Amino acid sequence: MTSIVRWYPALGCLVVAVLMVLGLQTAHAQPSENLFASHGPGERQSWQPHGQVDVGVGEGGEAIRIAAAEPNDIRHGVLIPLRKGNYYRFSALVRTQGVSGPIGANLSIYGTYNHTGGLTGNTDWTLVEEVFRATADGPQPFALRLGYWNASSRGEAWFKAVRVEELPAWHGPYQPIAISAPQSPASTLPLRMLFFALAVPFTLFCLVWARNDILQDPPSLQGTASVGRRSLPLIALLGAALLVRLAAALSGEPSAEIVTLKNLALHLAGGFKHFPAVFQEGFPAGVPISYGYVLAAVGSFIRALNYETAIIFTFLLKSPLIVADLILIGFLFFWLRRRGFSKGAWVSAGLLAFNPSLVMVSAFWGQPVSMQACLCLAAVLALLDRRLILAGILLGLAASTDLFYLLLVVLFIAVTMRLTSWKLAARVAYAWAATFLLLILPLMAGGAVFSPLQPGSVSPPAFNLWAAFGWVGQPPPVLLQFAAAIGGIAICALAVWRFAPKKTMAHTEQEHRTLLLFLIVAQALFLALPGMQAAHLLSAMLFSAALASRSVHFRWMFLGLNLLLLFNLGHVFWHHDYLGQSGPGFSWAIALTAGLLLLHLILLLQRRFLAHGKGRKRDTDTSRHREAPTVHQEPFPIRIWDIFAVTLTTVIYLGVLLHHLGERDFPTSGITVQGDSAGYELDFGAPHVLTKAVFFGGEIAPEIRFLKQQGDRWVPLWSRRDGLLYYFTRQDYRKTYKNAEREFPPVSAEKLRILIYGDGATVNEIGLFDEKGETVTPLRIAARSGETYAGATHPLFDEPHKTHLVGSYRTRTYWDEVFYARSAFNLVQNEIPYERTHPPFGKTLIGLGIKAFDMTPFGWRIVCAGAIALLPALLFVGGRLLTATRLGAYSAMLLMAAEGMTFTLGRMANIDGFLVLFETALLIVLLRWYRAYEKNPHSTHWRWLALAGTCFGLALSIKWSALFLGFAIFLLVAVWKLSRLWRVFHRGETLWVGRPLAAGIARDAAAWLFWFAIFPLGIYYFSHADFLQSLPQRPSVLSTQGVSAFWEQQQFILDFHGGRKAQDSHSLAAPFYTWPLLLKPVQGIFFDGNMPEGMRSAISMMGNPVIWWLGLVAMLGLGWQALRGKDPGAIMLAAVYFLQFTPWILVQRPTFIYAYAPFLPLLILGLASVIARPWVREPGRRVCAVLLLLTAAAAFFLFYPAISGLPVAQDYFQWLRWFPSWSKI
Repeated sequence: MTSIVRWYPALGCLVVAVLMVLGLQTAHAQPSENLFASHGPGERQSWQPHGQVDVGVGEGGEAIRIAAAEPNDIRHGVLIPLRKGNYYRFSALVRTQGVSGPIGANLSIYGTYNHTGGLTGNTDWTLVEEVFRATADGPQPFALRLGYWNASSRGEAWFKAVRVEELPAWHGPYQPIAISAPQSPASTLPLRMLFFALAVPFTLFCLVWARNDILQDPPSLQGTASVGRRSLPLIALLGAALLVRLAAALSGEPSAEIVTLKNLALHLAGGFKHFPAVFQEGFPAGVPISYGYVLAAVGSFIRALNYETAIIFTFLLKSPLIVADLILIGFLFFWLRRRGFSKGAWVSAGLLAFNPSLVMVSAFWGQPVSMQACLCLAAVLALLDRRLILAGILLGLAASTDLFYLLLVVLFIAVTMRLTSWKLAARVAYAWAATFLLLILPLMAGGAVFSPLQPGSVSPPAFNLWAAFGWVGQPPPVLLQFAAAIGGIAICALAVWRFAPKKTMAHTEQEHRTLLLFLIVAQALFLALPGMQAAHLLSAMLFSAALASRSVHFRWMFLGLNLLLLFNLGHVFWHHDYLGQSGPGFSWAIALTAGLLLLHLILLLQRRFLAHGKGRKRDTDTSRHREAPTVHQEPFPIRIWDIFAVTLTTVIYLGVLLHHLGERDFPTSGITVQGDSAGYELDFGAPHVLTKAVFFGGEIAPEIRFLKQQGDRWVPLWSRRDGLLYYFTRQDYRKTYKNAEREFPPVSAEKLRILIYGDGATVNEIGLFDEKGETVTPLRIAARSGETYAGATHPLFDEPHKTHLVGSYRTRTYWDEVFYARSAFNLVQNEIPYERTHPPFGKTLIGLGIKAFDMTPFGWRIVCAGAIALLPALLFVGGRLLTATRLGAYSAMLLMAAEGMTFTLGRMANIDGFLVLFETALLIVLLRWYRAYEKNPHSTHWRWLALAGTCFGLALSIKWSALFLGFAIFLLVAVWKLSRLWRVFHRGETLWVGRPLAAGIARDAAAWLFWFAIFPLGIYYFSHADFLQSLPQRPSVLSTQGVSAFWEQQQFILDFHGGRKAQDSHSLAAPFYTWPLLLKPVQGIFFDGNMPEGMRSAISMMGNPVIWWLGLVAMLGLGWQALRGKDPGAIMLAAVYFLQFTPWILVQRPTFIYAYAPFLPLLILGLASVIARPWVREPGRRVCAVLLLLTAAAAFFLFYPAISGLPVAQDYFQWLRWFPSWSKI
């Protein structure tokens, strides 16, 4: 088997020679009749009357000129008879001047969607063509076109050498490059199953490998020549890898990349002279040049087969990539086995064979970059094996014209020089240059032009830094190319200078440095350059981690990078093949992945992640590395000044919450329409000039119409300029308890009639204003039913001093207040609540404020403000229990007070604030239970369990999503109990004193079952008491009727949430994976009424970015500590935080970012635990902790106008829109 490796250079040269011969020897078809000329001269057609078509212009009178001074779709068309099933090519040379529009100058087959890509701007003569298959017999209009349907253009365009020719039957269905062919959801089901069938075991295997050293063979086996001699298992492995790739390659319709490659293959199959033209017309920069010869061979083979089916063509284009994968698997296996690794060889080959990312990139999407990655990594392995000529040849075969590859070549030569000598590096350079020139010189001799820079756009699936900033195709091409070139060169120079291997190092250390260097540079270049080089990054990461290091840190880095790649590929796959879109474009999932990749790179560059790196010696001062505060330490004692500080903070925070919370002096008396409508006649006693009318609606908003007397008729008070009636339109449910205002041209009237429509509609107050802005109150009011009132005594006009409050959040409902405030008022009045999609207890709590302060904005918000005001005090208790330090406790309290989203929840009538309160209390009680449990594991500590069950029951009575927290706590406690049992069986510890083991287990299980399941369900049931009393039967909670009504309500909630799917779109929806980075806050509601000019008031559901982002970093660090199993507090926080996300993965309905609010106390506690660590408490670093708290406070005050409704200048909000998705705050 070893001898096979020696034939790789000869085998590579033979493959290149065969491919070149096949491409060069292809016969070129003779040109056929020009059908466009034989069926001319054609006629002008136009969508607009302007524009002109001139035939016979230019040198020799051979061109056709089309011009349009204004946007138009103007064309010159010729009818040409076609025969069904035959292939035709429509081509021309096109020149443009000043053409603008979405498409510009193009060739199109009118009446179909077949058209060439358009030319815009100023261009010289350019060859454009369209090849298609006729679908019917008969004449078809062929058009030279400026513009397109629904895409008008202007400017001038010249067309010459116009040809329509019939192609031979073997030409095949040559599709335009711009056309993509996404698969339907039904056809991709097997492929999705294949992807996830690979992803799940691959991830689990990586996890096991990262935790256990299973790659390395025992020292006794290393270097043994007889290891792994049998070839049958390897053949079986390659066969299984082939079957997996065949399943992906033969699945469904071709992707957009395959369609592009089909065009190139059919171009190149015409002969060697077509190569330069193809490169000039857009040969993809990232495609290896050698793959062009492969495409020529495939295209020639397709022609010879008289190709008819798309599946054959698609498979033949993917087959070279599949072969490259299999060869690399074998190459890697032999390379490792020759070094004495049997187990490592099988594991590494298996990782490559069944890695879902590489399978999808090569076998499904058919991206040639996978072949380039295989060749580059094979070159690295050959370099480490000191086969320098082979390394140069492989690197040359991977040659492409993009900057990424060219920089890798420079890096490869530099590393070779540092690893060996400049003479041996010259050999590698010579072999590379010879191979590269063999491929490229014949093309350059034919006139091909190459650019080392990629096109100025970011490919849609890219998850690099450009995509992270949302610049998908947006940056100027010059800026993009300049930044990519300078950044790439700087990265390579820095990496070679800092991490390149040295000849004085040991051989294994040189190998380690070489592979690590390639990993760092590949990832850094990938993040800096535009485009998607997933296969490059994947392969560099895979081999570097699998072969280079035994460091546990490095293996975990490898696992994280693998998961990121799987996440990105799965996201692209979902959009492209399940949702039927050509690509996901820019999305927050891609931006999140890019940010995590950048973080991964930063961590990778840290010296402590290098296994044998040269650098600073470890600090031997153990006093600087004291154990972090854990729940094992006793909390600090509570002093009187602690109570004073917490109380003062709570009072101040409550005061800020209550500042302009809502109006208490709000119109509450009014009328309710009985029947279809109600009418009133207003008599002012004298003519008044009216300029504005306002009204305050109630639970059911009305439609109101104002009429004035004109002679013996009543006409609308005002009308639009077009004569249509202009009056208040009917409001929908979103206008519940809102107000409306209408300004109109001054109207003089002595009497008015008001018609109010809507059965059950409520109007609490109406205000009429004159030209001075003063309230006009009628002297007498006559109802349609016959009653007469004095103006100031009628419920519609008895509170005129309150009508100046229009246009503010302080006098109306907004967001979900339209549901919850209305439903709370229903429960207060013993009526069935309007909103029944969540348990009723949250509305019952809101109703307490309505009972105390009436149905006013202040009344329906005060209880929510009080609930949120308790959070800083609760976080103080939590920080004390978690960190046992005052610094941690006070940091948690102050960070909670500076959080923006919970602040907004405290200033509106909603139930999410109560959910945050009860879930936070549950977590703190759980911390307290764990402290007691660690002191005395022989007791159930039922008092703390009872309190925890109470908090859980109350949280569940607010929203069912509290079950997600219960799920996380259940798994966490189960692990704690099982670990205790493990110590009993394996260490002989005593778990329960004075009782048998079985009895102790039964007692603990019964206690948890009762206090954490049965007891919370009882609280949940009795929380429906108010709801049951709102039903017509008024059943008691202890009656069978009450139980039946309770069960029907649960079924209603389940049906509502279970019936909502992912297809139910919502403009404010944000997937769960976008929450931690604050990627899509809920857009602001703007209140402009009665605002001075240039001022604006707004409220957005926006978190504090400092707390969210730094808290996420802290939580990731705690997750690392939890995996190491050294900090129980970190284990609890990280487990509860990350496990709560698990159920959200299964939720298919639209989700919103405020569902992340219960996670925020966990983030803050995690950040406080980091601040409280001993190394932070040192004098020099304590300043950093103080700066963090001050930065969080500064961010709160910076965003305060956007979360509180504080009026500020309109331009102020522009300063807060840091990212594209923040454009609505």
